[in-house]
Amino acid sequence: MTNNKVSLKLSAIAISVLLASCGGGGSDGYFEGGSAGGSTTIPTTPEAVKTNYHLVISSNKPSMLISGDIATITIKLVDENGGGVTDQDVTLAIEDTIINGITIDGPSTVKTDASGNANFNIKLDAQNVKDKVALLAKGIRLNASFTDGTKKTITQTTILKALESISNENSTAQYFLAMSTNKPTLLVTGDSAKVTIKAVDINGGGVEKQTVTLSIQDTLKNGVTIDGSSKALTDTSGNAVFNISLPAATGTNAANLIANGITLNAELTDANGVTSKQSTKISVVSAAVAQPIGNITFGNSGELQKSADANYYSEAASAHVVDINGKPLANQTVTLSLKVLSAGTGEFYLKSGLDKVKDSQVLTLKSTLTDPKLTDAEKKQIEALIESLDKFENEGRDQNYCQLNDLKNTQLATGFVSPTGEINSTFTYTTDSTGKFDFRVNYLRRYAGWQSVEITAKTGVSGKMLQSSMNYRLSILKTDLDAETSQPFDTSPYGKECANYSYPWSYLFK
Repeated sequence: MTNNKVSLKLSAIAISVLLASCGGGGSDGYFEGGSAGGSTTIPTTPEAVKTNYHLVISSNKPSMLISGDIATITIKLVDENGGGVTDQDVTLAIEDTIINGITIDGPSTVKTDASGNANFNIKLDAQNVKDKVALLAKGIRLNASFTDGTKKTITQTTILKALESISNENSTAQYFLAMSTNKPTLLVTGDSAKVTIKAVDINGGGVEKQTVTLSIQDTLKNGVTIDGSSKALTDTSGNAVFNISLPAATGTNAANLIANGITLNAELTDANGVTSKQSTKISVVSAAVAQPIGNITFGNSGELQKSADANYYSEAASAHVVDINGKPLANQTVTLSLKVLSAGTGEFYLKSGLDKVKDSQVLTLKSTLTDPKLTDAEKKQIEALIESLDKFENEGRDQNYCQLNDLKNTQLATGFVSPTGEINSTFTYTTDSTGKFDFRVNYLRRYAGWQSVEITAKTGVSGKMLQSSMNYRLSILKTDLDAETSQPFDTSPYGKECANYSYPWSYLFK
């Protein structure tokens, strides 16, 4: 029997047990040549192209498990004031998709909805990961793009972490990074921007006195520099602020900047020696564009509370309103609203059931060792697989999730809690002297894990509407997720039908 046949046999064993159980780099430029007579092309600044749009990428989770996972990615196309732009094609691309085993469930180009959002589901299939070490080290880089009516393409990028296990504290980053800029676009004729990098802990709070590094991709080619050091300590709010400068560019350099934008990369290495990374991109244009009038940023505590009747979860959150220069806008009336962003069918499988399936697979594999036709090499391969399965530890629950494509009749399970205790899908708040206001999000536990919503904040500034949104997933309290007893969210309120499941250890059979 050849090794190839052993691989086929192991796959067949895995399948039989499973069925029986519960289940971008930019261009380097171009050469401007001359004619036979020796004349050359004179570098000029490209013709002005206006664009008043930029892209914002968000995910319903900051990381994905390499044992197999699903995430919902939302790309929002916004105008200069942060308002959503409807009925436009935006594209999502996953870097190194052939190597990292991550694909888009559905088309890579989707039209934006009435709020300017385009939703994509990405799937990490453990059996298709060709380089696990590289995936863990680099993370998952997602690139979004949009081409406007003048054929001007704008892009944006973000990084999701890849984790081996959510319970492995020594190999999991203690923090993640959020990046923002005070301008979505810079002028190729010379411009500057303020870049804020926020170090955030697992509870959503800012972390002070952390060394953050900012780097500009291709800085030697595009001439973009950081004013001062590329390293900075985060302040009491967890923010490290950098200023970047774009000198006037012409010719090939100007063309490349307009085509590719400026990619900014941030890094933070925690006390465990684990590095968190994040990226963002600023577009570059030839003509002056309308700049945003301000910005609204969100934060949530990450600490869920259960109601006395055990029907609801609630979480503290906040929003901060500033003008274009970062100055807080006090006494600003802000209206919050909610809409369903995504939902799914399926169910959670308990650890006890998963352990039984795993133990059954171990017994099945052990029985194959008595086959007299096996070679010593084949026996070692099976024994190694048995050892890996024995060591594998299941989490408290594992989710089988299938995305709903039609959200027309999807019930909103979320609301805002007013100071008097009322729960509504819209609410109006007023910012304090620091430009901040606090609120609470309330949702039915039955929908936890099965629905994501978009929280939108709107306010008027200088006669213009300022708007911002946050993708908010209905999370689950960890003690409930690890509980051995049944929970209200164990089966999706939209139905349990979902043929999308692979066991957490299935990658071992690769």
